[in-house]
Amino acid sequence: MRVRSRSVTGSLAALAAALLVATAWFAAVAPRAKAAGPGFVQRCGIHFCVNGQTVYFAGANSYDLFTYGSGSGDTETQYMDKAGIDAQMANMAADGVTVVRTWMFSHESWHGFEPSKGQMNEQEWSEFDYILYSAAQHGLRVIPTIENYWSAYGGIGQLLNWEGLSSGDPANGQFFDASKCAGCLADYEYEVDYALNRVNHYTGVAYKNDPTIFSWELMNEPRHQNQTPNDDTTGTVFRQWEDAVGAHIKSIDGNHMVDNGIEGQGTSYGYGSDNGVPYVYECQSPYIDFCSAHVYPTESWANLSVSATQSLIAKYITDAHNSAGKPMFLGEFNTSSSTRSTYWPAIYSTIETDGGDADAFWWYENSSKDGTYGVLHGDPVLATFTAHSNADKAKSGSGGPTTTPSTTPSTTPSTTPSTTPSTTPSTTPSTTPSTTPSTTPSTPPSGSCRVAYQLSDWGTTFNGSVTMYNTGATAINGWTLKFAFPGPQTITNAWNAVTTQNGQQVTAVNPASYDITIPAGGSLNFGFSATSTPGTNGVPATFTLNGMVCSQ
Repeated sequence: MRVRSRSVTGSLAALAAALLVATAWFAAVAPRAKAAGPGFVQRCGIHFCVNGQTVYFAGANSYDLFTYGSGSGDTETQYMDKAGIDAQMANMAADGVTVVRTWMFSHESWHGFEPSKGQMNEQEWSEFDYILYSAAQHGLRVIPTIENYWSAYGGIGQLLNWEGLSSGDPANGQFFDASKCAGCLADYEYEVDYALNRVNHYTGVAYKNDPTIFSWELMNEPRHQNQTPNDDTTGTVFRQWEDAVGAHIKSIDGNHMVDNGIEGQGTSYGYGSDNGVPYVYECQSPYIDFCSAHVYPTESWANLSVSATQSLIAKYITDAHNSAGKPMFLGEFNTSSSTRSTYWPAIYSTIETDGGDADAFWWYENSSKDGTYGVLHGDPVLATFTAHSNADKAKSGSGGPTTTPSTTPSTTPSTTPSTTPSTTPSTTPSTTPSTTPSTTPSTPPSGSCRVAYQLSDWGTTFNGSVTMYNTGATAINGWTLKFAFPGPQTITNAWNAVTTQNGQQVTAVNPASYDITIPAGGSLNFGFSATSTPGTNGVPATFTLNGMVCSQ
């Protein structure tokens, strides 16, 4: 959703500026763990799981949590509004919300995370510490959105300006192209490194190790529109960017999923325009764990009937599961207030019937209700949402709740300053849980497998992405893939596979509780980070799947 940030003027802004004490901090990148620890939400095939059990999530957007409080004065008692954050979490939990999508970005002086280039605002990050703490206390997961395509709170337009470039839509698309903005990737990864390595001062837990976090969302509604010939439909520039930053995140954090935050618009869906981030292609990135779409059927440019909205959402779910092989998250949706009694039951019915994995309506407010899309605790339409949440819980396994931090919030204030913006949607087209099969490997017939190996090489380090295709007529239940590196390469961490290495020989085996079966005509992907000697790397000559040589 495109939003406008609320500005603060006069004496309050002056006070905030006077109190601003920013701290520059660039943490060293820690090695990524081999697999997520207990309690984290993971991707298990085409669904989400926790501790090996399939789980569905009913959620809401409460994007402005980071603005609760005066944005000035004492960190613990004035800058942030702890009571307001706790009340919002309690209300959402009471209504059945299990996952909250919220902003973790702002480059403004008031409630800004990074109000000037390379200078982090410790007070604002302390407030986000409390947001995560409170969410855990109320049994909620959190999806922090790292950046914004739109101009609210500065967004990537501010990063472009810091690099001496123009901003706006569609000019912001140049952010994703290193040939146009050489420093933008480093600016973005600075934010990533700070967030993932930050230690929550209430819990003592680093963000990258906190199961309260559902996933890292790369950006709110990114686009690469009208930038290069044909890229509106091919999406290659954004894909290169999301592959790079996705690999960077996974090199630091082996616990959390990553999603891209796109809207899913496109002429092939009869919804919005082609804007350089095609839904399926971008979701097929080996570094993206689930597909994202945002749906606003009653916007004038969309004008979708109830049945057309249902068909659109059903297609998003089908394409995520069948074409990308991943879960589907309806990251934003809503309709005009007068139509919700018709649209909401139909939308939730489609999600439940077609096997959608998670959703989050826009937007759960705490006060000053927005007349277009705002929803407050006690609104009648929330009865429909609560019923949907209960249905999700009924078909979920016993994956277990989010872990609750054991420490009591510190009252020691930190220093620095930086509420709720009004929403204006972009006027431009801005299934059944899989069963756990036997893990006894079955050997595919001759010629029934193919392997694609994607190499991202930086000399002394690299990432590898391996996609295994079952070209046969029967499912492969349990898999072991073997190959040999061409030189002195050493895997340091892996995801979606358990790897062992003996010299140049590598063996990758399916995880114990997910991604066990490669369906007939289907595929599975795993990836790894590794070290290398410059000039010695390349694609392995041979891959064997359950003892059978695969084509490449």
